[in-house]
Amino acid sequence: MTIALELCDRINVYGMVPPDFCKEAQHPSVPYHYYEPLGPDECAMYISHERGRRGSHHRFITEKRVFANWARTFNIHFYQPDWSPPPLPNNVTGTTVLPQSWRT
Repeated sequence: MTIALELCDRINVYGMVPPDFCKEAQHPSVPYHYYEPLGPDECAMYISHERGRRGSHHRFITEKRVFANWARTFNIHFYQPDWSPPPLPNNVTGTTVLPQSWRT
């Protein structure tokens, strides 16, 4: 994404769910890997990685929040699912804070 920001006037991102996707009560259950339909659930995997304290955990939700913050500044658009980052409330920085339910 960093290279695309340097080279492209507009970036279209496909297949990335929004950062709050797993907080929604009605989110669809989707397998983490498309080739493992009976494997772990995408949100279960995202949350377990976000909570991980050791090792090389890919913090998917944090990554999505970073991209959402970038989209507020740069010409980045998300499709399939279609979403846009909500505007930040007044007097708030782009600091990411995890919901209490995701913390251990």
